[in-house]
Amino acid sequence: MVLILYMHEVSPGVRATLLTAAALGINIDKKIGVDLINREHFGASFTKRNPARTVPSLEDDGFIVNDSHVILPYLADKYGENDDLYPKDLQKRSKVNYILQFDNGILFPVLYSIAMNIYKNISKEPTEKDLDAAYRAYDILESLLDNHSYTAGDFLSIGDFSVITTMSSMNHLVPVDAKEYRKITAWMKMMKQLPYYHYNQDGLEKHIALLEEYRAKFE
Repeated sequence: MVLILYMHEVSPGVRATLLTAAALGINIDKKIGVDLINREHFGASFTKRNPARTVPSLEDDGFIVNDSHVILPYLADKYGENDDLYPKDLQKRSKVNYILQFDNGILFPVLYSIAMNIYKNISKEPTEKDLDAAYRAYDILESLLDNHSYTAGDFLSIGDFSVITTMSSMNHLVPVDAKEYRKITAWMKMMKQLPYYHYNQDGLEKHIALLEEYRAKFE
């Protein structure tokens, strides 16, 4: 196999892919940086690869898989030595799939909205609408973690990788109140103890630096 990842580390989806690969013991043969700032992803060659013009984009021996919420299950199914991170049991798998869709459809869109307002010099701080959406997402996540150690149950899954990368960036923009969101706070601390967590932390620090660079441009 030859795995090529088209990426930019600020992307939560890229970080989730790197976490998943590390957890599965997968070696990504080549990492190709995509310059999001200068809109390289809007170029003809990348658009042909991924019409949605998003990273990550994974190439596996010539086969292209786009979007982290598709890439994570693909890697786990194809290269996992076991099904611990993405159970084959349909009931457990459905819970993991729900977490992936929670990130894709509820949590990440809030981060995207806040970040794009900063990058486009529209709003330095989250709007009231985005704050409401953020706290709604936090409330859902807190409920999901009620009586469970991880987002999909009492087992670490690719769903956790997807959500932690988004939440770690969200926590910078809409800080998680440790008293109000005790479960989220405990879960985030536990995720940071993973031996390969640096695959999130390194990109997270770059994401925060980029956000603050653009925030500084506001008068």
